[in-house]
Amino acid sequence: MINYQRTILRKNLSTLFKPKSLVCVGGSQALGCIKASRRAGFKGKIWAVNPKLRPVDGAISVKSIKDIPVSPDAALIALSAERTLMAVTELAEIGTKGAVSIASGFAEIDKSGEILQKKIKECAGNMALLGPNCMGIINFFDGAAVWGSDNHMNKVEGYGAAFISQSGAFVFNSSNIELGFPLGYAISTGNQAVIDLSDCIDVVLRDKRVKAIGIYIEGINNANSLAKACWKALKKGIPILALKGASNVLSDQAVYSHTGSMVVEDTLWEAFKNRYGIIEVESPKTLIETLKFITVSGVPRGNRLAAVTYSGGLNSLIATQIASSRLMLPKVPNTAEKKLKAIMPRTVTIANPFDMNFPFSSSSGISMENGETISEAIYIFAKEMADLVVFFIDIPRKGKLDLDKIWTPSIEHLDTLVKKLGVPIAVGATLPEGIEPDLRLMLIKKGIAPLLGLSDVLSALNTSIIWKVQSEKLLENKFQTLLSVSKNSSFQNVINNEAVSKDTLKTFGLRFPKYKKLNLKELQRINEKLDCPMVLKICSDEVPHKQQMGGVKTNLSTKTSILSAAQLIAKNYKKKFKKEFSGYFLLEESINYISDEYIIGAKKDPIMGITIIFGRGGTNVENKKDFKALLCPINSNELKITLEYFGLTVETNAFKELKALILAVEKYVCKNIKIFQSLDLNPVVIDNNHKAVALDALLTTART
Repeated sequence: MINYQRTILRKNLSTLFKPKSLVCVGGSQALGCIKASRRAGFKGKIWAVNPKLRPVDGAISVKSIKDIPVSPDAALIALSAERTLMAVTELAEIGTKGAVSIASGFAEIDKSGEILQKKIKECAGNMALLGPNCMGIINFFDGAAVWGSDNHMNKVEGYGAAFISQSGAFVFNSSNIELGFPLGYAISTGNQAVIDLSDCIDVVLRDKRVKAIGIYIEGINNANSLAKACWKALKKGIPILALKGASNVLSDQAVYSHTGSMVVEDTLWEAFKNRYGIIEVESPKTLIETLKFITVSGVPRGNRLAAVTYSGGLNSLIATQIASSRLMLPKVPNTAEKKLKAIMPRTVTIANPFDMNFPFSSSSGISMENGETISEAIYIFAKEMADLVVFFIDIPRKGKLDLDKIWTPSIEHLDTLVKKLGVPIAVGATLPEGIEPDLRLMLIKKGIAPLLGLSDVLSALNTSIIWKVQSEKLLENKFQTLLSVSKNSSFQNVINNEAVSKDTLKTFGLRFPKYKKLNLKELQRINEKLDCPMVLKICSDEVPHKQQMGGVKTNLSTKTSILSAAQLIAKNYKKKFKKEFSGYFLLEESINYISDEYIIGAKKDPIMGITIIFGRGGTNVENKKDFKALLCPINSNELKITLEYFGLTVETNAFKELKALILAVEKYVCKNIKIFQSLDLNPVVIDNNHKAVALDALLTTART
């Protein structure tokens, strides 16, 4: 799609997110949308296209879309898949800016549904269509809902988060179950026929009230579009946190390419998110807690945590759980320790985490009923050492015993810390229900994030620090657009035997052992005297993995041993293919090497472009699964990090040689991007002359 049309679509999407007029097409679910919109505070005109639907909440009932007197800003289409097509066509014809299609039965179902979805995309034109198969959009900031159901509405004042999800269930749950979560935008994208994840990210980034974005992602339609949106967020200082749906589909090349079977969708996603600043989380709850912390409290400038509790046992648990994280518990400075000892009961040990073992009440000094003195003690404790402060406390639920009133004063004056310390402050409950909803809202108004569940609390803190560190490093780089590749399904993959692969690649600077392609008669005419031990391999397009069928014989030092090896390889071939072997062999010099065995591979993906991998090689490479993926064009810093991961430091010759070989592979791929499919160089070694040499090569190309 040309950029001009994408610009129009995003402008119309902005209108869909903040509409002034709405039309709902359909039955009961359309009725739910009307109720949700009014509950959200929507004051604009609403039309209901349903002759049988009784007007509700001020909606104007009309018989057909053509009877609407104006071009509406937004539309909800709650019809069957087949009827949706006509509704989309008619809405686009009357100039509707944006629409939500909630029906299922499209590309997620079968081929016929995919065809129908393509027709809807064509009919939508410049109308920003969200879906189909989605819930829609709720704007909790401004009070608008183009949503396929009635919904709880929690008005968000000030800053908030955006949650954009390919799954309607996750975003529905976050808006109807979570309390004390400043969710500004709830967006369900569904099948993304017209509007995709990147469009939604781009539009919400224009709203200065959005401080963090969460996404649930199952697949990527347009990698470069999403990359640009994520990079825009990175430059604006807006974290993007992702929950990734499970996917582990093997490549089409898995049958014959090591690289194809190793590089699966998850591998590509790992490389993509690392390049463009997306931080992945492990669960929906961790996603919510992290969004909440960043939105309400902010991103810490460092990793020094000042932890405050009312429990020595909890202190040990906190220290244990953060040991493997980016968080650090610094020692309390001497000056702070002296000041605290002067005002604390003797029963209190000054340490980090800080167990405030105070009495419930006291006629003098600090006690749990005196929240101001507690906040002052925390201020002294954290002032010289903290990048973030978390008070870990669970407040008993309300009831006749009034137990909550004993504990509540401890958190009522923490807003003074926000102003005086100037670092993110949070209250963390160890249990998921450790802070009641009214207290959560009270804390948010004070600029303090109410976080729930110890593991999720610590994960949220750690995730925010990871984003801070990673974003600072990434911003040192320039934005890179991924290579675009052909999606021509008429291409037929061709396996090039080792000789052809090496002949092709060596012109691009790749180094191989000396080799000759010979048939059995030509082998019989070789010299009796050999300059060095040799390796004999079967050279056939039918046998991509020679070792597995006994097609490689090594350490051959005489002509007799070479001919015997050829006969044995031919015998193994006949056993496997049930026919005589009459093809060629590759006679190659044996290489002594001084390094580990590595693999360098490359693979074409219709979404991500070209991926190059580097990792541990050898005959058992697929089981080792020890490799890193690099997206093309290769980022020099990512390449450096990848080589260093395998113990190859910049100053070593091995680093320079392997780097040069990887870049040579990239050069070949870029020059032949139309026909390239996959490549394996395995194993790659550093020989006795300190040169990087690929001992074997398997190149797959395409022909029409």
